[in-house]
Amino acid sequence: MLSQVAFVAGSRWSPTGGLALQALISFDAFLVLAGSVLTSFVGVVGLIRRLAMDGCLPSVLLAENKFRKTNHWIILLFFGICTSILVILKGEVAKLSDVYTIAFLCVMSLFAIGNMMLKYKRNHLKREVVASWSTCFAALFLTVAGLVGTIVREPQQLVASCQYCLILTGLLRILLCSLGYAHTFHV
Repeated sequence: MLSQVAFVAGSRWSPTGGLALQALISFDAFLVLAGSVLTSFVGVVGLIRRLAMDGCLPSVLLAENKFRKTNHWIILLFFGICTSILVILKGEVAKLSDVYTIAFLCVMSLFAIGNMMLKYKRNHLKREVVASWSTCFAALFLTVAGLVGTIVREPQQLVASCQYCLILTGLLRILLCSLGYAHTFHV
């Protein structure tokens, strides 16, 4: 949509200005998307690597590619998860965005709950940044309000999100049990 706006706006300046501006906006969008995908892979590799090093996930995930020294099993696992949700939703971007919104708001709600739990159970820990109880409750209220709004707007996406989460949880449990890590994963 933004590239179409650029085309219309650029066409007012010159006959070829619309195509040039449209191409520039499209290329910028491509760079932003590529950067976000790369960032997600870097973040997931770091997270899963740390969990495997701490013994929460199987150490087989720490295997490194001898040429690039990357954790190829983590990269392939995350690529499989990302691809599977795209296949399940049949490439429909609107549905994918709703599922992502639900997942993101659930994670943000858990951050607020986690912060409250730290304030209640570990209030004596020294921290540079301290959030007040009212800030924690406001954050939780706003994320839950956004979550409820998304679910009311597209209730079938909640079902898809829950089904996908249960499938991934089951596969992770099977993986951990088969590798002798059943004690690290309790549902």
